[in-house]
Amino acid sequence: MQKEELIRKLQAAKSVDEIIAIAKENGIEITSEKAQELLDKLTVKDGELSDDMLDAVSGGGFKDWLRGIFD
Repeated sequence: MQKEELIRKLQAAKSVDEIIAIAKENGIEITSEKAQELLDKLTVKDGELSDDMLDAVSGGGFKDWLRGIFD
């Protein structure tokens, strides 16, 4: 799977278990804590983006930020 497709799947994930499953399908080991952190950062709460998401999107570095989760 290409990284772009992986990123899209992770962005669509609705649970920690789903993130872990997607990662595992792609040969990526991720802890439940790291998966929760990723889910929290990807989830829009109350219709507003988090500060981390705003920084990543406004700087054009969202994909780099998301890739960094797995480094």
